[in-house]
Amino acid sequence: MRKDPRSKLARWVDIYLGGVLLWILSFLVLRARTGDGFWALLLSSGLVVAAYWIVRHREKKRKELRERNYRLWIAGKKCIENMRLLERGLFCHLVGDILRNLDGFEKIQPAQGTGLDLTGYYRGVPVAVWCANLRDEEEMVSSTELRNFVGAMAVEGYRNGILVTTGGFSPEVYKTVKKIRNRYRITLVDQNKLVEWAATARSEVYPTGEALERVLETEIETEAKSSWLDLFLADPRKASSYLKVGLILFLFWLLSGQGLAFKSFYLIGAFANFFLSAAVWVINWPLEGEGNKK
Repeated sequence: MRKDPRSKLARWVDIYLGGVLLWILSFLVLRARTGDGFWALLLSSGLVVAAYWIVRHREKKRKELRERNYRLWIAGKKCIENMRLLERGLFCHLVGDILRNLDGFEKIQPAQGTGLDLTGYYRGVPVAVWCANLRDEEEMVSSTELRNFVGAMAVEGYRNGILVTTGGFSPEVYKTVKKIRNRYRITLVDQNKLVEWAATARSEVYPTGEALERVLETEIETEAKSSWLDLFLADPRKASSYLKVGLILFLFWLLSGQGLAFKSFYLIGAFANFFLSAAVWVINWPLEGEGNKK
């Protein structure tokens, strides 16, 4: 996930625009139903005030949740980046340290000259570990690498294994693991699960405290250097803001009793915002395959 790039002012403008739109629509509906402009104004204003307090409370809770999730995402991202910088031997050593600090794992040690990286016990059951430090987040462990791991397990007499990677696994790997599970039980640990384990084990590569604050400062500075396209179109949340502004201007155009110049201004502004809303939606529409990325 990414932190909401909108400023506090932009978020509240979005909320107020929604409130204005709600007030106009509710006023028009109530006036049409009651035929009394005063009571329509009074009731619609009360509705907007109640909605404002509900939205304000909800926005506060959402902000707290967003901030917490953003910090977790940044910490996980930096954790994987730190791991990918390690040479293979150091990465295997790090995985061993993580496993030793997780409940259930015992006697985790390097496997010398066996084709495996680590061996040990999980809740009393012998387990073999193979580590794949992939430098690119798009890289995946292949079925060939899985077969090599299973072959080494068979030679050493292991039936339970853990395949750990800083990347992901190809679809063939998941299929193969299911196919051989009656003979060999393989646990697949991708980058997301590895980050969870590192956090649970309080690994040194998982940033916390002051280290995390420094990472957050760097990330904020990077996001601040955005282009004008990012500023106006890159955030999908802006689509609803543009749509609200367009609807308000369109209602003003319908209700306006001013001259042609003012009515044209409202109409042009409305369709300009409708266009921006559609542009944001199209630009942020996920490409084929993006929806399945982890």
